[in-house]
Formats: sequence, structure tokens, C-alpha cells
Amino acid sequence: MASSEPESCKMFARDFVAFDDVELDQYLDAHRLEGGAATVDVEDPENLPESFIQRLRDRAQNMSGAA
Repeated sequence: MASSEPESCKMFARDFVAFDDVELDQYLDAHRLEGGAATVDVEDPENLPESFIQRLRDRAQNMSGAA
């Protein structure tokens, strides 16, 4: 049975962390779910620095506040 979910390819933390703000916003926009939440699928989440996790929270919050 085919899923209606878009296929997502897991990224590595090092590639995700290298995103600039524009790329990060585009990623979050492309992975936004119904209701406004965005999904982030990372192969190795243990390698995401806390500073990036906070940056991700800030970007997601700013995007949801702008809508």
C-alpha cells in the first residue's frame, strides 16, 4: 500500500548544521506538516550540537510566528 507521506531522505547532522539561514528556512518549509509543525529527519541526531538545536527551534518559532 502506497503512503501519502512524502519520502524523506535522512541527512547527516554535519550536512544539516552546515545550512545557512536561507537553506534552513527552505528545508523547514519543505518539511512542514499540516498544522504548521516541521519535521527534521537526521541520520545521527546525537551529533547535532545543542547550539544548532536551539537555532533550529528559533528558526521554526520565527517561521510559525510569521504565518
